Amino acid sequence: MAKETEKKIIKHPNRLPITFVGVVFGLILVYLVVQGILFLVRNSIRAYNIGAADSDRAAGTYRGMILRTEHLYSADGAGYVSYYASGGERLKAGTLVLTTDENGGLEERLHLLYSGKDVLSRESLRKIREAITDAEEYYDPINFESAKFVQTSVRAAVLNRLLGNGSESVENILPEGTFTEQRTAESGFFLLWEDGYEGKSVSELTNADFDPEHESGYRLHVSGEEVKAGDFVYKIAPDNMFTIVFPLKETDIDRFSQKKALSIRLADGTELRGAFSIREMADRTQAGVLSFQKYGGNYLDSRFVDFQILDSEVTGYKIPESAVVRKSFFVVDRSFITTGGNSSQNGLLAETEEGTVFIPATVYIRRENEDSFIIGDENTAYVYSSELSAGMTVISTDENAPKSRDTLGVTTVVEGVYQINQGYCIFKPVLRIANSLDTSYTVIASGMRYGLQPYDRILLDGSAVNENDFIFD
Repeated sequence: MAKETEKKIIKHPNRLPITFVGVVFGLILVYLVVQGILFLVRNSIRAYNIGAADSDRAAGTYRGMILRTEHLYSADGAGYVSYYASGGERLKAGTLVLTTDENGGLEERLHLLYSGKDVLSRESLRKIREAITDAEEYYDPINFESAKFVQTSVRAAVLNRLLGNGSESVENILPEGTFTEQRTAESGFFLLWEDGYEGKSVSELTNADFDPEHESGYRLHVSGEEVKAGDFVYKIAPDNMFTIVFPLKETDIDRFSQKKALSIRLADGTELRGAFSIREMADRTQAGVLSFQKYGGNYLDSRFVDFQILDSEVTGYKIPESAVVRKSFFVVDRSFITTGGNSSQNGLLAETEEGTVFIPATVYIRRENEDSFIIGDENTAYVYSSELSAGMTVISTDENAPKSRDTLGVTTVVEGVYQINQGYCIFKPVLRIANSLDTSYTVIASGMRYGLQPYDRILLDGSAVNENDFIFD
């Protein structure tokens, strides 16, 4: 009997049936995903409403020089210096602060003498730990002077405590006649740096003294240095009083001329109020002088200080710092600005591969006697277009122009915000006039041509978009 032919059964992959309900469900799912994305976009792009121009307390930023009473002291003898006091300590008159010895072996002898011996008291160990902790906070890996300061402070703390707790004195450690001890001639703050401004008065300063390059004259003295008799070794600031001197602009003179006192905020956040006056410097420029009766001991480690004046009243628009963006514009002579054909749109005539073409652009030009603007030259224009590039040749049609052709290359950065009144991003330049006391805001000029108007809407975060992007609202 013949075998029955085996039936081959081929299984087809399972397929979901396409139904009307499935299609509708899929469309709903796609719709929900799109709406979710749009929701995220809307919530990441928020608007800020400009109010009417109003007065705001501003915080102008300034750089000042600290002047105080400082008495300089020189080495009584020649040799290698060992300091027993740290810079910034407040000492009594007669305190031993340093020795100079001919061979420079005091520290090594002390360490060898007391190595492995328990001579330091708990109080001394606590003081040394404090010196190390303070040094860690002061240390800046970028600033070499801070490393020298840290080293000197810790070494001074150790030497001071070893001499104070140990059974041996300097006289017993070093041969007689090879060293000189020095004690403070007066009480006050002990300082180990010099910069040439000690004893200077306001009338001896000039604007140039406030340039950052003048900080290079700062020199910190440390243990182990070799000195001659008469060389500087330390100075004393006898009290807490100090003065901050800073150059004034014409607008500052008008703003502060009637002030007898000003409040300031220093870089560490401390706010102080001091007596204020305006004095003339050696180069006949005006300087503001702030005088303080205390807290000088907190600012002993440098000559220059950055601070904000908190008493200014300015009128303008208050906008968030996050809204401000920076945009690069080409700088050209205004004689190159022209209009295209029947259009009133400003732009430039440029040479391209297709020939000479008109390129419409955003153009900012200052008018005569216009104060609130971003450029200072009435013959200069700022120009922006995505079609313009460095190296492009532009042509002037003005017969009185200083030159008929020029090459784009010089640029400047303009600060601005994105206005979104019509739903898409339009760049509007801004001119800062002051920093608000609320550090997340800045105050900009109102009534500025090309700029913002009352009740405009701007993007809270200008970095989140590009010009001409459409904003879902």
